[in-house]
Amino acid sequence: MGEHRVPLLLNGDKELAQIAAAFEIPETPNFSEASLPWRSCLPHVCIASIGAFLYGYHSGVLNATLQFVARDLGLVDDALAQGWIVSICLVGGLLGCIWSGTFADEVGRRRAAQLSTVPIIVGGCFSAVARSLKIMIFGRFLVGIGLGVGASATTLYISEISPAPLRGTFGAICQIAGCLGLLGSYAIGLPVAFITGWWRACFWISSIPAALLLLGMEFCPESPRWLYKQSRWFEAESAMKKLWGTRNIKAAIADLVQGENTEPATYAELCSKQFVKVVIKGAAIFMFQQFGGSNAVFYFSSTIFRNAGLTSSFAASVCIGFVNLFASCIAACLIDRLGRKTLLSWSFLGMSMGMAIQACAVVLPIFKSARTYVLLFGMIFYVFMFAIGVGPVPMALLPEMFPSRIRAKAMAVSLSVLWITSGLIGMLYLPVLNICGDLFLFSFFAIVSFSGMIFVRKGIVETKGSFGGEMKTSILGTCTGHKALNCLWIDDKEKAYTKSCLASTLLSHVVLSHEHKEILESILMQQMVLFFEVDYGEFTMLMSVGLTYQCFICPLLKRPLNVSVVYF
Repeated sequence: MGEHRVPLLLNGDKELAQIAAAFEIPETPNFSEASLPWRSCLPHVCIASIGAFLYGYHSGVLNATLQFVARDLGLVDDALAQGWIVSICLVGGLLGCIWSGTFADEVGRRRAAQLSTVPIIVGGCFSAVARSLKIMIFGRFLVGIGLGVGASATTLYISEISPAPLRGTFGAICQIAGCLGLLGSYAIGLPVAFITGWWRACFWISSIPAALLLLGMEFCPESPRWLYKQSRWFEAESAMKKLWGTRNIKAAIADLVQGENTEPATYAELCSKQFVKVVIKGAAIFMFQQFGGSNAVFYFSSTIFRNAGLTSSFAASVCIGFVNLFASCIAACLIDRLGRKTLLSWSFLGMSMGMAIQACAVVLPIFKSARTYVLLFGMIFYVFMFAIGVGPVPMALLPEMFPSRIRAKAMAVSLSVLWITSGLIGMLYLPVLNICGDLFLFSFFAIVSFSGMIFVRKGIVETKGSFGGEMKTSILGTCTGHKALNCLWIDDKEKAYTKSCLASTLLSHVVLSHEHKEILESILMQQMVLFFEVDYGEFTMLMSVGLTYQCFICPLLKRPLNVSVVYF
């Protein structure tokens, strides 16, 4: 039968190991490396990545146009009003992001991504026709709501439709799309100094990619994981075939059923002892990302270069954008080879070094004659190291960290932290710069980035090739998932539950007659009552009878059932 794999129990339970060996269980099928379904999946990933493109575009659209918007609206001397035009989008993004988890769970990832484009299109139109501050702020607020919902929904969608060996690469495509959106906003904003009212065209143009996302998602299948959780099994199977092909359907089902038969959690449950640690870790990654200086660089690179004496500060900002894009492409090639944790930790270390170089350029006399060039080098090095890890990795890592039950809402909470910290950086950077100076900020960003590296190495679990259903037991600190057998390694006091999990695992590889299924259901349902009495929580649902029967879609071993083996 080929090579077989047996669960290794921490308590050395030979009885259970012998029972597993008696069934000669082959490994759970994996996606074939020779037939990875990237061709059928990539178009849907690219369409969903338009959401990231929109985020990048609206992040940079005011970089070159804000002074002309202020002139036409009579706000040249009103710095506070200009600040509101920029920051109100972040406020809307925060509100949209908080709501996005519940929304994506209710209507689905695909539909949530589609509907997120409506406020983006409407808000872009209001911004384009604005003749007053109120209309402009209202338009930017609507855009922010759409971006908040869309960022969460498209990230979830891409992570859930991507095959495990390519999940990191496809997740990095979002970062590349965001870079393209940022560069696109710079390029489209270039004529603003020569064509009166061109800033209005910049907002009109933003409706085009939003409309493409709205229409394009109509031709994309819904997330199989979401369909599975809605008990729409036939639609889930159809979506899997469309995304991954019939050749990989066994591996797709094996990847899908792990941890996917539980009801979505409420926001209150995210604060429970079971989930709060992993949610805090997800939010902390974005806190280190933002307070490490990433958005300060992208928001205020022109200001930094201007203060350093660089005459063509806008050209330097465009150069930063191209470095960001180039490094993001490298990250897409490395993320599934080196792993999320490795890229993230080295990226934080490199960001710390980049900021340290800039701090040295400010304080050390030896660098004064070449301060501008050293600052430019430090900035480019910082952006390169950011884009190779800290930029793209969190969007691939977090959906894999979070169990499926909390994934949508935990992503919403983490992205809300991203919007909040991004807004704080946007509002506080210039005042702190005026009060404390460059040296303080560069040193602060360097220390935070170095702390982020330590946090990742000490507190983050590698998730490459796994998903929430497989990773949740190890991340939550309860037990360790065993991918090959969909089994659990647990201690002596949970021995009865171990036996049930093992029984379900063994039987998932057996073709049963109707009579045997009835016997099995009776036996396991009796055991489930016992397990609920001892309160093992959601782990009692991992190997339920329903999940066992759904595993029969891809039976691996045809032999009659020996009830005496199952009934411990």
